[in-house]
Amino acid sequence: MANDDIRHNAGVAVWRLRRIGAAAWPELEAALHSADGQQRQLAAWTLRAAKAPATPMLCAVSVDALHRDFDHEVNSVVRDEVSKTPHAARWLAKHSTRARPFLVRGLSSAQGQQRFLCAYLLAQGGHHDYVREVCCELALHLNDNRVEGDAMMAAHGLFRLGAAALPSIREARRIADAQAHAVLDLLEWNLREPPRNAAELRLRLGKTRLTTLYHDPSIEFDIERSQVPTFRD
Repeated sequence: MANDDIRHNAGVAVWRLRRIGAAAWPELEAALHSADGQQRQLAAWTLRAAKAPATPMLCAVSVDALHRDFDHEVNSVVRDEVSKTPHAARWLAKHSTRARPFLVRGLSSAQGQQRFLCAYLLAQGGHHDYVREVCCELALHLNDNRVEGDAMMAAHGLFRLGAAALPSIREARRIADAQAHAVLDLLEWNLREPPRNAAELRLRLGKTRLTTLYHDPSIEFDIERSQVPTFRD
């Protein structure tokens, strides 16, 4: 699985290891410590796909996969075999408690995609440490920009933090554009008067123009059903 410039052999290796199953997990876990970035990421992808235990090293390498440059590097070699950023983000959403130290470290990343996804995953998991930093990062993505899907994800993360997000929601109005103002209004409404039934949830429909997939993306957003945003920067 290492990057040896032989076309397609990494994809073949992943396919064969998946067929071996749990017997290959110890070797794959060892490969998470490799100095070769492609080998680490493909080992992590294979372990996640096989529903292997969420070990600290698997969590750490999966958080690395949120970085745009890691994803680009490996996809350029095994383009058809792996999509790591969405796969890692969806897996981490189920294991955010175990991954929390690595997600917290990712909040300081210089790369915007990794920083945003770490903030979302901490918020989605209801982790309130570094809540101000998490909220500030998410609130920036409520504005209309060139990134598809980030505002829905940010809105959901802020909602999941509950009342702890309210000070940051109010502060975010200073830098909010029209799209963000509509989302912030909806978030305050939801946090103060959460819908009690499906009829009340339907009242939220159309309060923002973020999507037609959900009545209210801040409440209903599902990372398994929705696009995981990727950044150009």
